[in-house]
Amino acid sequence: MTAESPIAGLTGDEYTLIRTHPVRGHEFLRQAGVAGEIELDVCLHHHERPDGKGYPEALSDAAISLAAKMGAVCDVYDAITSNRPYKSGWDPAESIAQMAEWTQKGQFDLAAQGCSDRIVGRESNDKWKFKQLDELWAGAQVPQKVGRAG
Repeated sequence: MTAESPIAGLTGDEYTLIRTHPVRGHEFLRQAGVAGEIELDVCLHHHERPDGKGYPEALSDAAISLAAKMGAVCDVYDAITSNRPYKSGWDPAESIAQMAEWTQKGQFDLAAQGCSDRIVGRESNDKWKFKQLDELWAGAQVPQKVGRAG
């Protein structure tokens, strides 16, 4: 069954295809041998949610590693503040306010008292040098469909 797309400009089938990127990325990194276990875990589980409504495995709460939960926060912040072919990026302050609201709705965990783990930076493709990331994630037809040449 095809999911309805919450992304304007994408069909349900295209959205379903995009949702395969965690598994496809995990397999790509695993086969390439360029990432450790933590990085592989974050790649595979960065769309899982504490409320169990994420993907690809619908994990919840303690079944999701802290690193994957932190990766999810980074991924969402990047997604909502970045300009995309189908939407303009949001203001950073508004993005943080919206994410705090989503925490109350089960998308993110509340910060644990005494937790010393912090997000200290971001990875750049300048380091990894993956070519045609959109095609790796979703296939050539999706970026072309939403206005980007592959």
